[in-house]
Amino acid sequence: MKETASKMCTPCQVMDARELSWPVESRTISLTTFAKDRWQTKNMSSSGKFGQFQTIRENLYFTVQPEQMMIKIEHAVLATKFLTGKGGKDLAASQRNMKGYLYGHDGSVIKSLSSNEKNGMRGMADKLTIEEILQAAGVTSLDEPSDALNAKGKPFRRHGIVLHMAINYQNAKSTWLGTGDIEYSYQVRRIPYADYRVNEVIPVIDATDFTNPSLERHQEKRLFRKRYGIKIEFHQSGRLGHFSFPALLQHLVSAVGLLTLTATIVDILVLYILPYKSEYRRFVYEESPILEMKKNA
Repeated sequence: MKETASKMCTPCQVMDARELSWPVESRTISLTTFAKDRWQTKNMSSSGKFGQFQTIRENLYFTVQPEQMMIKIEHAVLATKFLTGKGGKDLAASQRNMKGYLYGHDGSVIKSLSSNEKNGMRGMADKLTIEEILQAAGVTSLDEPSDALNAKGKPFRRHGIVLHMAINYQNAKSTWLGTGDIEYSYQVRRIPYADYRVNEVIPVIDATDFTNPSLERHQEKRLFRKRYGIKIEFHQSGRLGHFSFPALLQHLVSAVGLLTLTATIVDILVLYILPYKSEYRRFVYEESPILEMKKNA
């Protein structure tokens, strides 16, 4: 299925979710916004050997509305420093039972995630559209000109874009002791001066290759697809804590020690260094009347 774009002299082509999202990588989502399809074949030389692939035709097209694609995000967190071993309860949580928020580039909350709502959606995966993620990164439209050094004024839709999506965890802001439920936030940043493209090789095979598996054939035809698009990289980080009585005692002892040290330094300055130290000494120390009488005797 193809459609003609109104603003560009390049046709558009509809791709389903599996075809649009390639390659499939860990902690990364890639979506195609523009592609170059080159149909290539190998020419046989006079000696009967195949040479290099030659392009016989080329097709350029944009994909239809990749911004409307919806992605599902699931993740979990475990504080490995606080592992309790067998029988204990580790400090861990799943995205399905945590509160989460999508923040914009200016720090404002763009969206409260469905797992955070009290409408029966709790326990579901987070659903975000590419348009919402772009908005969080401060990108108004994919038709904005790219700042990549080799873009030459081409838009993000044509030259690609790379987004850094940080998942931050914390549990110390909602309670006094820092032992509340774990919350998370999505914060998206566009990596400046970066474009994104990747090459895909699709072999072109005929029915003989399916019906006769023992037949060994050299690759003679292929589709060489050069993809430009949106690359979203996910990174998890955060700070988690729990109440510890030994840590509380350690902080109290340190605070008392610092307070004592501060008082000692002030006394030294007042009694031995400052210009009016003799007058200050009279206010600091009170002499006994008996000692004064002995001094005068």
